[in-house]
Amino acid sequence: MKTTKMIPLIGILLALLLLPSLQSPVSATEPTNGRIYGYTFQSVGWMLLPVPFVQITAGAQQTNSNLSGYYELNNLSLGIVYDVSAKKFGFHNTHTEIQLTADQPIAQIDFILSARAEYCLMSIVYYSSTSSSEGSYL
Repeated sequence: MKTTKMIPLIGILLALLLLPSLQSPVSATEPTNGRIYGYTFQSVGWMLLPVPFVQITAGAQQTNSNLSGYYELNNLSLGIVYDVSAKKFGFHNTHTEIQLTADQPIAQIDFILSARAEYCLMSIVYYSSTSSSEGSYL
């Protein structure tokens, strides 16, 4: 009789041990850090050309865009409003604000930079005519 009472007890113990594994799978934990990534471009006519080596800043973090204009800022705290800025010599500085949350911990921000007029290259063409001794500037 002692063995018949032990079998149900062992069955109950096994059921209690297996019960957590029979419940729904473990849910994914909420992210604790966020990421901002994107590209830096310059509009030339109807084309967007990548702008390399643009300094991108969000809070205390800083990086530079690569030759393709791509940048990435990782390990950003969630819940903070970041002023994300793009700066490069010869271009107007630009910025935007974004708040990363647990629902949206990743954001893509593409910057289109415009050249500053005082840094644009200018060329002056001088031509002379063979029929006169004077030349003209275009």
